[in-house]
Amino acid sequence: MKKTAIYARSQDIDSERDDVYRQISFCLAQTGSTDVEIYQDLGSGMRKDRPELNRMMNDIRAGKIQCVVTESIVRLCRDIIYLSELLREMDFHGCTFLSLVEGIDTKEDHRHNQEDAIYQLFAAFERRKVS
Repeated sequence: MKKTAIYARSQDIDSERDDVYRQISFCLAQTGSTDVEIYQDLGSGMRKDRPELNRMMNDIRAGKIQCVVTESIVRLCRDIIYLSELLREMDFHGCTFLSLVEGIDTKEDHRHNQEDAIYQLFAAFERRKVS
């Protein structure tokens, strides 16, 4: 049976444990799923070499994960090109993605609406970084 994955990441080294645990608790409360695999990384969302992200993607490729849940899309990735690659690979392997804060659900959204929402989200994020 396929599991739901919860992915949590924090860049802030000083408060990483509390932040990661808070993200996991929030996702668990929202999903209500009992068959969950938890993946958690510390460090930048721009890096591709995150051990738990790599383990999760390997589990998706192996058909072990049916859905990935994150508190926010920026927990999964802060690079829009890499994010697009991750989402396409998840979709290819029949895995959906749910970002709770932004309300992005690839199972429910039509493909073009999902990608538009992601691009709009990252455009807003980039504008906030500049200001």
